[in-house]
Amino acid sequence: MSHIVFLGLARNQLDYINAAKRFGYKIIGIDVDSFAIGVDSCDIFIKSSINDYENIGKEIKKFNSIIGVISEQTDNGLLTLGYLNSLFSLNGPNYETVKNIRDKFKQRKIANSFQIKQPNFFSVNEFMLKSSDLLKSNKEFLIKPKSGQSSIGVMDLDTSKVGNIVDYLNNLSLSEDYLIEEKIEGSDYSIDGYIFQEIVNISLICKKEKYETNKFVDQLLFATSYDKKKDELLFGYVESIIQAFKLDNCLFHIEVKVKDNDYSLIELTCRGGGSGLSSILADMLHNGSFTDNRIRLIESKEIVHPKKIDNMEGCLLFFQSNKGTQASLEEIKKLSVNFIHEAIPGNSSEEIKDGRNRPEKVIFSYNSHDKKVAINLINKIK
Repeated sequence: MSHIVFLGLARNQLDYINAAKRFGYKIIGIDVDSFAIGVDSCDIFIKSSINDYENIGKEIKKFNSIIGVISEQTDNGLLTLGYLNSLFSLNGPNYETVKNIRDKFKQRKIANSFQIKQPNFFSVNEFMLKSSDLLKSNKEFLIKPKSGQSSIGVMDLDTSKVGNIVDYLNNLSLSEDYLIEEKIEGSDYSIDGYIFQEIVNISLICKKEKYETNKFVDQLLFATSYDKKKDELLFGYVESIIQAFKLDNCLFHIEVKVKDNDYSLIELTCRGGGSGLSSILADMLHNGSFTDNRIRLIESKEIVHPKKIDNMEGCLLFFQSNKGTQASLEEIKKLSVNFIHEAIPGNSSEEIKDGRNRPEKVIFSYNSHDKKVAINLINKIK
């Protein structure tokens, strides 16, 4: 019997675990938490940090029936995924590819070498050397960790508050682990899809809105199916990114800024969009299952391309319910074709520091004719 290794057993992995079991595979689950929600679905459970890739590799070598590794909707296990893919010659991104993507400075340099449009970027040392001229340009900049997700550690470089910019950057903790980017104008979008045998497929386009209290963290995503006939320019841009990083047989999530129908890369990762975006929401808008296709990518068998449902759109909204939101939430539920509401215990919307502490979410689909009604109800909740 063949096994699939799951790195992390939180809610984001559960749909893929269930799909793998439907396909008849045994599950080897790895998580530091013995009480993670996916533990009971495992045939074999290994308690370990999912980042301890060398020891995990030694453990997995005991089995001779590993056909694939999955770590979806979070970047946490991707280096281990790449390491295991390389170690066992499995389908999916190899170790070098994952390292190049996970290090956002390397990612920027590779994209630059392929002339992919993106914001100007600098290492902290490069920025300090050029700071005098850069600050005279009146451009705005942000600092972000080279390795991170969910907007953790991302912050504005507010030169009006830091005094001497060189001293500030010198004092920045672990400055070699950060990069600096020019802030650019445009609307925020994300693009989800998959690559099968070097052929790029786009499944979902989301227009995003950020929290008023934290402009780096997504609060609202409006999702539509992708139609290549209507936007070949986007397909060409996405394909150029995928080819630059030599991705194959995996999901992808790309974030971009869009201005005047022109795209600028914010970041790429070799897994699907989180919080159910690339599984639950994508499946709501199609006849067919992108969740099942994640398993087929491991098998490298023929992919069943889900067909979009006409006039179907979707939404992923983060919020915190109260007495004033309950009626609108019920109206959204009535309006929806599909509706899922999840609360995260212990989280509060009082201070959204990053994407980890958003308290509740709803994922729902609706007929495009009802979009104005849906937007009105959403605005009463968010």
